Amino acid sequence: MQKKSGNKLFKYLYKFHIYGGLFSSAFFIIIGITSINYNHPNLLKKEKFREKTYYKQFTFKSDSTDIIVQHATDSLKLFGHRPWWMQGRDKENNFYFQIIRPGKQYLIVVLEDEKQLKVTERSMGIIHALSGMHVASGGLPKSTVFSIWSVYSHAAVLTGLISLFLSIYFWLKKSKLKRWQWIGTGSAFAISLTFILYIWLIG
Repeated sequence: MQKKSGNKLFKYLYKFHIYGGLFSSAFFIIIGITSINYNHPNLLKKEKFREKTYYKQFTFKSDSTDIIVQHATDSLKLFGHRPWWMQGRDKENNFYFQIIRPGKQYLIVVLEDEKQLKVTERSMGIIHALSGMHVASGGLPKSTVFSIWSVYSHAAVLTGLISLFLSIYFWLKKSKLKRWQWIGTGSAFAISLTFILYIWLIG
């Protein structure tokens, strides 16, 4: 009876190992590709951006630039990060600001005399979008979509780590290594762990 229970647990763990790995795979693929791009920016082909400009009626006025930005963003029904250092006045004294998202960037100019917003929309390439998703794992920019992405990211990391430990467990359980192979594998693991602990403790 105990052996059957053990076999049943083994099957459940094996299934979790497989499906958990598949669940986490998309996230780790994104992290892997974008990590290569961060470390070797010249390795991947530079992408071309697509731009288009359009106008939208905007009659709101205020002395507060923060309130103008909020109203303009709401009227365009956009979300994203609005860096404070990417806003100001142009040569015609029109107020402008930018909205940054992983897949798109927006330059919005408030044309007060024309009572319009001039919106320049730049569509980013796939690598840039994936890099933005890498950073957006923390839930930024604030939106429902990226809140869901943040939850998925944390779940994928946790599930992926459990699947990884299960992989090591199944490998140890089924492998038939010779003594020198055990020594080599254990040494590689010990070196990696020691290096991580050194960075953590020493800084």
